[in-house]
Amino acid sequence: MQNGRRWRIIAAATILLGLLSPLSAPVQADAASASLTDVKTRLVYFTKAARTTDRALALNALAAQSAIDAKLWTAFLTSWDAATTSQSLNYTPPSGLPGSGHTFVVLGGSLNADGTLKAQTINRLTVAMTALAAYPNSAVLVTGGNAKSGVTEAQAMHDWLIANGIPEERITTEGKASSTVGNAKYSIAILATRPDVTSYTLISDASHLRRAGVLFDAAVLQTQEKSGREWNLTRIANVAYKDKTIVNPASSATTTTIASEVASILGLSGYSALVSKPPTKAKLTALTVTPPSVTTYQVGAKLKTAGLQATAIFDNGAGSLVVTDKVSLKGFTAAKVGTPKVTASYTADSVTKTASFTVSVTKAKASVGLKLSTTKVKKSKTRVTVKVKVTSATGVGASGTVKFYSGSTKLKKATLKKGAASYTLPKFTKTGTKTITVKYSGSSTVTSGKGSVKLKVTKK
Repeated sequence: MQNGRRWRIIAAATILLGLLSPLSAPVQADAASASLTDVKTRLVYFTKAARTTDRALALNALAAQSAIDAKLWTAFLTSWDAATTSQSLNYTPPSGLPGSGHTFVVLGGSLNADGTLKAQTINRLTVAMTALAAYPNSAVLVTGGNAKSGVTEAQAMHDWLIANGIPEERITTEGKASSTVGNAKYSIAILATRPDVTSYTLISDASHLRRAGVLFDAAVLQTQEKSGREWNLTRIANVAYKDKTIVNPASSATTTTIASEVASILGLSGYSALVSKPPTKAKLTALTVTPPSVTTYQVGAKLKTAGLQATAIFDNGAGSLVVTDKVSLKGFTAAKVGTPKVTASYTADSVTKTASFTVSVTKAKASVGLKLSTTKVKKSKTRVTVKVKVTSATGVGASGTVKFYSGSTKLKKATLKKGAASYTLPKFTKTGTKTITVKYSGSSTVTSGKGSVKLKVTKK
């Protein structure tokens, strides 16, 4: 089942200020000379060409000019990416669709010469009947023009639904579209006038829904851009007639077609010229790194990347990208005390740049724990065994020696085995409270430390 695709999602990607050239220039240049239309045209081309770095830079350029446009486009491109890489289909009505404010949109196919429906469209309508039965509060919009014998696809679909028991009041017709581009533009235009409609689900052939979904998303984007605000309309899932098995990712031919039609919906007339003369790829020229917030570690600790920021710098004024989650880090080791150098590396279009920072590794802090064999001690009779366990804050094993004291009197020196040692104290000849202390000498990886415990010696 395909999860809902929401237009009101906020991009996970960080949008930074950057620079981008105008369409007429062969290389990247100052963003101030690139119009919003130029930048958006490039975004479509870069998506089609899978030029992810250039697309991210273009989003930065868009954000520099219009924060709302950048937000809307980031959401649109996220949805488009999902359609390209992980399109999923439902062959039966999915569960969990809204109980109100919902519409199924059925895309039409060509008619016979006499204005009757072809099998392709009847298959889609049969799927729609199942969906409408599963969601009796949902409406249906049928879309398609291309009239034959004075009958549009939408009218023929409307009449078929009526003949099969769907009430007139549940049906809306869109009879101008002559293509999927038109289906998207005109259907969304109708839904834009219906504030009661807050979600919709597309119904078409399996082979059609990937492209249709992206185009409907583009039509929603266009509506939002015109109004300058986000629109509360959600495309949720789909229902497909299985005309063929769909595989991911989309083919190059499908991606090319989708991009051209997206440009058409959005009115990006310069797209064809851009395809003919693509802009030069931005070239990575440098990488800068801000070290993480924590730069001092104990032996055995793991690197903490909170606060780390890596920024990739590109040539010809193309701008920069925060690439923190894309860098690889090498060189960190906390196996011993020292000042290791950590190197971050980032690759874009076969160009790799590095930047480094230094951290400090100190000895792990020791913790000395004591345990007595008994706390009921009788003068001149009871002998108490003291067990000591030395651990470290990072789990590094402690080695070396410990010394046992009663008050200030040294009693015994012992070598740790797997961080532990024990000693049986002499009998106490005097009553009172006694302080038993164990001092750990430390090692090359663990600090020294000590632990104390009190016991009370009584006559009986």
